[in-house]
Amino acid sequence: LYGSVTPVPIENAELSSSASIVGQPTTLRVSYLTPDMVFPDDYLVGVTFPQEFDFSGVNGAISAEFSDDSPAPDPDLRSIEIIDRTVIFTFRRTFFAPRPDQTGIITVEGVYLPQVADDYSATVFIADTTFTALAGPTFTNSIQLFPDELVSLSIEPDTAVTLQAGQEQEFTAVALDQYSNRIDDAGLLWQLDASRDSIGIVTEGR
Repeated sequence: LYGSVTPVPIENAELSSSASIVGQPTTLRVSYLTPDMVFPDDYLVGVTFPQEFDFSGVNGAISAEFSDDSPAPDPDLRSIEIIDRTVIFTFRRTFFAPRPDQTGIITVEGVYLPQVADDYSATVFIADTTFTALAGPTFTNSIQLFPDELVSLSIEPDTAVTLQAGQEQEFTAVALDQYSNRIDDAGLLWQLDASRDSIGIVTEGR
C-alpha cells in the first residue's frame, strides 16, 4: 500500500474461523465497520491473511456482503482477486453506499489452516485503485488454533539412566500431533510396570 493521504482507522475488524484445529479446511469470516469518509468512485477492500494459511483449495468460494438496516442498495461489487494471501474486492460507489457504520462481511471458503498451533490474525484495508491506503490497514482479533490428535509419544530423557540409592530423576512425557505440535493437555497417566521396582527404571535382576 502507498500513503499519499493519512488513512483513517477501521473499527470492529473481526476474524472468525469455522474450524480451530491445525491443518483443517475452514471457512474464514472477516467483518469490519465502514469508516465515515469520502470514497472514490471505485475503491478496494482487502484482507491479508498470514502466509501460513493455504489458499490452494479456495477455488473462487469468496463472497462480500453488507449488513445494516437500510433498504438502500449496497456498493456494486465489480471484481474479486487473490494476490498471494490477500483477497481484494473492487467496489463501485453508489449514490447511497457505502454508508458510515455499515458492516462489511467477507467470507472465504476452502482455506486450509496453518499446521502450527498458535494465534493468528488478519489485516483489513481500504484503498483506491492505485493502492493508496484510505483506511487501515487494521489488525483483526486473533484466533487460536489447537494441535491435532495425538500420534506420537516420547519420554525424555530417552536414554538409559543409572541412579544411586537416594537419587531422583524426572521424566517428561511429550505428546505430539502429526505436525509435531506439542499437546500440553493430552491427559497422560503414568503407570509403573509390576516387574520393575518402585522407581520403574532398574533392569530386573539388578
